[in-house]
Amino acid sequence: MPVFPNRLVAAAALAFSLGACSSVQHLELRDTPMYTLADLRAKPDEAVKRAMTLTQPIAVHFKKGDELALNLGLDVPGLTLVASPTPATVRLDRDLYGYFDGKRLWLSPDGDQWAKIDDHKGLRKLFGLGRGTFQMGAGVTAAEGAVLSVKVGMR
Repeated sequence: MPVFPNRLVAAAALAFSLGACSSVQHLELRDTPMYTLADLRAKPDEAVKRAMTLTQPIAVHFKKGDELALNLGLDVPGLTLVASPTPATVRLDRDLYGYFDGKRLWLSPDGDQWAKIDDHKGLRKLFGLGRGTFQMGAGVTAAEGAVLSVKVGMR
């Protein structure tokens, strides 16, 4: 599986924790090829090469229902995340468009109106995002033994 789609999703998650000035814009992508997740999986070398070449922008349309492996990292003193042999999977509940111009990553819900990945206000406006929540708990069950539970959400 190519690394690029996972990085796009990871970058999107990072955007929700950053703040910047809102600048929702219309981007004209007429000359930029639009890949789907199926395209990226079929031709990962071509897509990644294009994304890493500063002079050749790339656009990706993740369709509602697309699934991506979730590679989760944990950087907390005293805790290490042990990689699972079968990673978790995230499923998109709506279409998501990404555009990488060699310098910045842009996101869009419709492929027309776009916000930069670090534009928290613009992303909130485009995607209708509200406040976020973080929950953490610990417990013991007969089936699993000691369990640490973490839940991140947005309204």
